[in-house]
Amino acid sequence: MGSFIQVGPGKFDLQDFSMVNFLDGYAILTKLEINGQNKIVKLEKKYAQSEAYKKAVANGKPFFTEFATRPPREETQGFFSKVLTTFVSSNSYV
Repeated sequence: MGSFIQVGPGKFDLQDFSMVNFLDGYAILTKLEINGQNKIVKLEKKYAQSEAYKKAVANGKPFFTEFATRPPREETQGFFSKVLTTFVSSNSYV
């Protein structure tokens, strides 16, 4: 009897965009629960519902800069915004 819980990267592909680094996959929580008395094993998986995950799924592309994956540049961005998205590496709005 007991439970095993693991957190790791899980979602790498959005509509027309893929993450470029293993560490950038949006987190998936996995729980394996074993009940020895009833001989039942239960497996559950769920994406962590972070703000970054929700915005990426809604937009079909990353909204924040990830570890090694930057959001795609928008054609409507001005020069300064394009330069900023090239050099900013923190999880901030771009």
